[in-house]
Amino acid sequence: AVVNALATLALWWFNGSMLKQERKEYKLKKTFHRKQCIFAIKQFLPVTIIHTITFVTQFVMYRFGASIRLLRLAPAEFVFLNTSLNLMPYYCLLAPLTLLILIRRGRFERNAAVRGQIAPERREVNKDIYFTQLNTSWS
Repeated sequence: AVVNALATLALWWFNGSMLKQERKEYKLKKTFHRKQCIFAIKQFLPVTIIHTITFVTQFVMYRFGASIRLLRLAPAEFVFLNTSLNLMPYYCLLAPLTLLILIRRGRFERNAAVRGQIAPERREVNKDIYFTQLNTSWS
């Protein structure tokens, strides 16, 4: 999990630096692929971070839990401590919820980007130009 998160961050950094270099050279195909890769990394980076934090925390807690056995706890205290160390139900709730939020946010960002490309005061002028040119091309 930690290696996955570090590799994802390294790829994000690498693609970002390569994108800056390739913009000077105008390599459109590579620039498009790098932008798509960065977009995909941005989409799944929060899930990767949650995954890493969950598994590192669980590993540390179980290592700590192994030393708790040496303490003389009552059976009820020991069961409560072990159930509180189990993070999987929280992870199983949080990871899909994060994916759902990311998908919804991405949809809103794409809609806003498309709407933002055309200024409100220019929409009618652009429609007139488009349909005028379409009419002339068909006639």
